[in-house]
Amino acid sequence: MVKQQQPKENPLLGKHLPKPPALPTDQPTQEEQPVINSTLPQNSNAVSNSDIQQNVNTAKQQDTVKQQSSNTAKREKITFYLEPEQADKLYDYMEAFRKRTGIKINQQDMLRRIIDVMTLDTVLP
Repeated sequence: MVKQQQPKENPLLGKHLPKPPALPTDQPTQEEQPVINSTLPQNSNAVSNSDIQQNVNTAKQQDTVKQQSSNTAKREKITFYLEPEQADKLYDYMEAFRKRTGIKINQQDMLRRIIDVMTLDTVLP
C-alpha cells in the first residue's frame, strides 16, 4: 500500500504576525506626520519631547534616503580586476578598518577612501 502524501501546510498561516515594515519613501506617511497632542489647549505653543524627537528622526531618515539615491546617480561604474595578492591586501585593509573603527566597510567604499587620500607621489615609482 502506498501512503498518500498530505499537502504540507504553512506553520505560520494560523499565527497573527504583524505586517513587515514599509520601505522608506521620499514622502512621509501618516505615521511619520507630526503628532499634535490633543490634551494641550489650542493656543498653547508647547510641544512634547517625543513629538520633536519623532520629527527629527523622520527628517534624518528622509535626508539619508535622498543622499544615498543622489550619490548613486552621480557615480560612474568602473570594473577592474585585481591580482590575488592585491585582493588579499585589500581584504587585509578592510579587516584592519573594521577592527579599528568597529564598522564593517565594503570593497567599494574602501577603494573610494583610498582614491580620496591618494596622491600622485604615492603611485609614482
